Amino acid sequence: MPDVSRLLDRMEAAGLIERVRDTEDRRLVNTTLTPHGRTLVDSLDAAVDQEHQRQLGHLTEAQLQTLIELLSLARAHG
Repeated sequence: MPDVSRLLDRMEAAGLIERVRDTEDRRLVNTTLTPHGRTLVDSLDAAVDQEHQRQLGHLTEAQLQTLIELLSLARAHG
């Protein structure tokens, strides 16, 4: 988890996220995107879609469904 904390520290310093400690359970920290962070994430949508198409565009719908099912099984038992 230290790597996640460092990543969140850098994202917070860049103005991409906000962290707010829960008032009832001080161990819980809620993390949300800032408007700047949302803009950045939204700007990546087209590039991510294009990469998915490049990697998986040759598969049929049935093959994609099988891939999803197999990955779900692998994740459930990992």
